[in-house]
Amino acid sequence: TLPLAIGDAFLPIAIYFMLRAFGKESVAVLCGVLYAVNPISLVEVAIAHWDGFTTLFFVVSLTYLAKDKVAKSGFYAGLGVLLKQFPLAVVYISFARDKSIKNAFILGIVSVGLVLAGFLPFILQCPETFFDNLSNHPLWKGAASSGVGIGTTISISNPGSGLTSIFIPTKTIFIENHNLKTGDELTYSINSA
Repeated sequence: TLPLAIGDAFLPIAIYFMLRAFGKESVAVLCGVLYAVNPISLVEVAIAHWDGFTTLFFVVSLTYLAKDKVAKSGFYAGLGVLLKQFPLAVVYISFARDKSIKNAFILGIVSVGLVLAGFLPFILQCPETFFDNLSNHPLWKGAASSGVGIGTTISISNPGSGLTSIFIPTKTIFIENHNLKTGDELTYSINSA
């Protein structure tokens, strides 16, 4: 989690510069300090979530947008989108701010281009795994995000004796020599090894 902590440590500084770029210098220091002492960011780093890096790229993207450096803004939004989708909101923010379709288009093209370039090696080397992982993510299947990244609760029907629920922490099932792919179903059989 050290890289995550380092990325999160730069976020208060990025918040300061972003607010200065938007002309909000009077609150820039306060907002940077408030983020720095925010316990939620520490928890996110402790459980190895990438939200700090994603937010850092988003804030840097907004900073360049405030300076009217649209291509650089798109570049940093694209870096953020490689981790999570929300930095693409910069495209909408750009359009809402100056009503320029051209700037929003440039920002979007640079962001999407960077995302495609970042994903291209994975798409070329293992396309089935790449697209299976995208299409089988719990959020795309209507699941709530409460257990994502922490573990999964599975329910097993036991005919005659009811239902058993088992919580399985992430990365704890080991099946030797399996040929399973993402999305494959496992079947539980009573009294079998």
